[in-house]
Amino acid sequence: MANEHIKYDSLGQHPYVNEEIASDIEKGYWSDSLFDFYTGSGADRIIRQYKITDLSPFTARLKGKSYGDGVIGNANIADNLDEMDWYARTLSPEVIANGFQSEIDIYSNTKNIDFIKECKENLIQWFSERSDRFIIANLTNNLTNVVCASAAAANGIHAYNNGDSVRSMCAKVSAGDVCSVQSIRRLIFCAKNGIGLDGKESFVIKPTRVQVKTMGEAQFISKVYLLFIDSYQAEQLKSDPEWREMQAVNHNQGLEHSFFTGFLGKIDNCWIIELPTWSKEQAGLLHSEVDNNQFAKYVNKDAELMSVNDYHGNNQATSIGFLLGASACIYANNGNIRLLTQKADMNRKTLVAADKIIGVRKAVFDAIKSGGNHNSIYHGKDFGVIGYITSKE
Repeated sequence: MANEHIKYDSLGQHPYVNEEIASDIEKGYWSDSLFDFYTGSGADRIIRQYKITDLSPFTARLKGKSYGDGVIGNANIADNLDEMDWYARTLSPEVIANGFQSEIDIYSNTKNIDFIKECKENLIQWFSERSDRFIIANLTNNLTNVVCASAAAANGIHAYNNGDSVRSMCAKVSAGDVCSVQSIRRLIFCAKNGIGLDGKESFVIKPTRVQVKTMGEAQFISKVYLLFIDSYQAEQLKSDPEWREMQAVNHNQGLEHSFFTGFLGKIDNCWIIELPTWSKEQAGLLHSEVDNNQFAKYVNKDAELMSVNDYHGNNQATSIGFLLGASACIYANNGNIRLLTQKADMNRKTLVAADKIIGVRKAVFDAIKSGGNHNSIYHGKDFGVIGYITSKE
């Protein structure tokens, strides 16, 4: 919440004023973010934050599961030691910054404009949107596993054929292949059971931890998956008779989340959340008709870039939603925003700017072996993301 007691006219004269405004911008941009509720430093959070201090390449590490048999009874542990594998992803942080210059102070006073306060509000909005675009672009870029809706298929999704890639799977999506309960259930099944793009067993996506305070002030913690869909997909889902029937039976299921923007309901312990659609005016989920240049500039420079247009269907635009689990995205940053101020034009104008170090990248882990020789099932694959591709109509 903004500090209403800040003396904006003391900006630049007292360091604490700059610090308080910078802190307000930091808190404000996260509060406005589409992903504030799902972000934290724990391994069970979707957007996993890491603290950095400079622009040095940063490597995030996560332990893999132990697969050893152990020992029983009097057997020597040393005769059957387990392996510990670490998986890592390196990213290059960048400094992002923006700023404004006022008119001459006399004009601002005449027009009753509190320039510093207006700058703070604009910077909150700018950092929030920039951060959300970083997260969405990096999660969407170069997906290694997708589920593509099919209106004709018995299980609601297009089948994998030998040699199919993510691009060729998306190219099967035609008009009418819309978002449905049936295809979402198959998507959740793939996450829970570790089913890869080829339909074979891979690794299970770990659910994320969410803590919710109900209207009665009781708190509960759940381990769930989160499926983010855009406005087109949300409208398609609401038109599905099976969804409407589910809502009629569970008409109170969303009340405890009334504060939770975009919450539509639950399917098989997966929360369905509607996000905006990406445009010049707002951050949101991408679709295959987005200008690739507008998408690519938000992807971390260390990542292998895939054109967002590669998710296009069979002569049909597609919506790109995604199911997320724990540690889906790495978000490295240096903490509070830094506020910079100075006078210009013979002290007649005020310059206000802010900057922050941020590095965002999807968790696609490379194996770092600790002495074992087995091939990691995690290597080179999205750790906590499955794309959900439907017809954009």
